[in-house]
Amino acid sequence: MKIRGLLPRSIVIFALLIFFVQFGAAAEPRVLIDGKLDDWTTRSSLWSSTASTSGGNVTLQEVKAFNDNTFLFIYFKTAEIFSLQEDFSLKLYIDTDNNSATGLALDTMGADIEFDFGSRAGVLHGSTDSDLSFSNLFMVTAPTVWSDKYEISIRKNFTNAAGDTVLVMTPKIKIKMKDDSVVSGGSETPILNYTFDSYDLEPLPSYSITKGSADHLRVVSHNVEFDGFFETENFEIYERLYSVINPDIIGFSEIYNHSDEQLCAQLEKILPSSGGKSWNAAHIADNFIATRYSILGAYSCGGYGNGAFYIDMRPDYNSNALVIVAHPPCCAGNDDARSDEIDAIAAFIRDAKNAGGDLTIPSETPIIILGDMNLVGNPHQWETLLTGNIDNEVTFGADFFPDWDKSNFEDALPYVTNLPMAFTQGVGTNPGKYSKGRLDVTIYSGSVLDLHNSFILYTNALSASELASLGLQKNDTEAASDHFPLVSDFTVKAQQDLSIADLRYNNSEGISTHLDNVVTVGGTVTVANEFGTAGPAYIQDDQAGIAVYGADLVSQLSPGDNITITSKIG
Repeated sequence: MKIRGLLPRSIVIFALLIFFVQFGAAAEPRVLIDGKLDDWTTRSSLWSSTASTSGGNVTLQEVKAFNDNTFLFIYFKTAEIFSLQEDFSLKLYIDTDNNSATGLALDTMGADIEFDFGSRAGVLHGSTDSDLSFSNLFMVTAPTVWSDKYEISIRKNFTNAAGDTVLVMTPKIKIKMKDDSVVSGGSETPILNYTFDSYDLEPLPSYSITKGSADHLRVVSHNVEFDGFFETENFEIYERLYSVINPDIIGFSEIYNHSDEQLCAQLEKILPSSGGKSWNAAHIADNFIATRYSILGAYSCGGYGNGAFYIDMRPDYNSNALVIVAHPPCCAGNDDARSDEIDAIAAFIRDAKNAGGDLTIPSETPIIILGDMNLVGNPHQWETLLTGNIDNEVTFGADFFPDWDKSNFEDALPYVTNLPMAFTQGVGTNPGKYSKGRLDVTIYSGSVLDLHNSFILYTNALSASELASLGLQKNDTEAASDHFPLVSDFTVKAQQDLSIADLRYNNSEGISTHLDNVVTVGGTVTVANEFGTAGPAYIQDDQAGIAVYGADLVSQLSPGDNITITSKIG
């Protein structure tokens, strides 16, 4: 006898298997050390407090922790906004083996690691104590600007200055934080227990070392540390790196003692041109742009050492571009000067979008900001770059909408190859050096540029097979400079007709950058055949004028005619 409504047992089991395969535990979202801090929102607190003041300088309010297979991540919040690596003496203690009998005796824990963020140095407590630096722990901190919330990474298995593995964290550890900048009464957490979990994590941020399409525009920002790009011992390193990156536009910082011509010559050795093309370069102070496109002009942003470079990307893209390459002053003591320079950059872009400045650019011109911005102080500097909110409006003028559609600029936010982090700088191995952090930027006008791919090339994190396939060596990026290349690939959406003003740009030899090119321009006839039917006649647009010749054309013109001409420049 058959019973209706029942399925064979094998079918039921199969259905359950499908259910668990498809609807089992989803991959755990990662923590990415990038300064955004939004991936901590759903994480549970190890400890929290409602205290808003304390007897010290920093009032701790919350601590969270997370891990992947390689790193311990810690988030903490304070009542005060401060500079983690400059202010006070906030300390982190970790009992890495969960053994109170080893390390520094502190309450009921034995702290193997003691790290003072304010002095940027730590101690590894063992049978004999030894100094610790950020590099020993592979400690990355974010954000680099003032904040009341910070996130850090620490490698679970870490090394001493000689590179020897000296400590491996056990599955259970203890954590404590304390404001040690006062003798007594400073804020501190209780001892916090954390157990490492074996998460099934989401993939790391994706990237492609090579361009996904030949149609993409590849832009690179790279501080090359005191002319290191020209050092003989670095030549093969840069040759390997730039052969892999193969950029279209490069923004260099820290070229102090070499000329445009020397940079072009060095690039031709490293990345030889073909097809009748050649490298071009221009600079303002130590900030250089290099590209095989025509450079129409170089301008100082507000008289400071930050460059604005106007380039013609034809014939690859029917558009010009405005590329800022900047290197404001470093370090905590120069915060006001850095703020002024960033205000001046914003003001230059605002004025370039409106007639009357040093440069006037057509609507929908792609705008890209590159460089080592040294963003270690007031977070308003980030806001100025992205939103056009100028800090000192008395000196630098009114706020503005930076993108053409009245939106903010976009942050490319590249991540380090094979790591859950966004640092762009940091090699120092000695206590007192700063942590790896995000000082360099690629910011762009998203209304006319689509970002397809971005990454920070850091060869130390690439696998042996990846290095071999790319022809790179493990220490290439750290050997080349203390900053690492930021790489971004864009689709250029802008479609711009040439203006008459565009045709008036000359190269360094005084020759038109469009000589012998066939171009299309339009304007109003101001002088027709007054000088004879062969010309010259003159046409004018809202920015400039140009002479035209040819009896077949000039004889038909009358003042006031609006015409469009397609012809060779000669």
